[in-house]
Amino acid sequence: MEYKKSKTDQAFSLVEVSIAMAIAALALVSLIGLIPQGLQTMREAGDQAIEARIHQQILSELQMTPVRDASNSPNLTSSPLRQFHRQVRAYDAQGVELAYSDGTGGFVSADGFDQDQLDFSWSYTARIWLPDFASGNTPDVVGNGKVDNSEDGPTGATTYELFTVIIETVPLPFASESGDVKLDGSLSSLADSFLSNEDNFRQINVFQTTVVRMGSDS
Repeated sequence: MEYKKSKTDQAFSLVEVSIAMAIAALALVSLIGLIPQGLQTMREAGDQAIEARIHQQILSELQMTPVRDASNSPNLTSSPLRQFHRQVRAYDAQGVELAYSDGTGGFVSADGFDQDQLDFSWSYTARIWLPDFASGNTPDVVGNGKVDNSEDGPTGATTYELFTVIIETVPLPFASESGDVKLDGSLSSLADSFLSNEDNFRQINVFQTTVVRMGSDS
């Protein structure tokens, strides 16, 4: 008896299998190519969220600091806010403050951290800039701008009802020329060098806020 081959017994030819594999490979390569872009987008979104949190923390601290000095005068020379101008702060990957440079350029580390922990945990850096304490000048990344928040009060004396706060944040630690990223007294100089270099401007996120009479005298 002659066996008659049915349609159900037919298989894919080598050409058909090759075409199918080529289409699948092309689709897979396209999907794999999207992974780095997706990871980069997620990383940037995470950085922006943490840097916004850092900005809010700093701003809240500034708002709790009085503008007026001990004599109740809005004197910029002796205002308690002066200590924050050009202050540099270091944070870990979650936006928790690790250390900061004080008004004299000294280094102050957070409680409970030794030097090795600080160096290992340092992930974000922020610099506070108050134009009123820099003759109105803004930081390099903003350009050659000028800010003047002074006003003449009812008695003719200069007052400051508004204050501009500029916070520069970078999602990385600063390295010295030798590659050292150790958190120490050189934090301020490393930050100044990095933040004034035009090649680094694309890595700097700037938060600018104008607030009304910060502190207990608001």
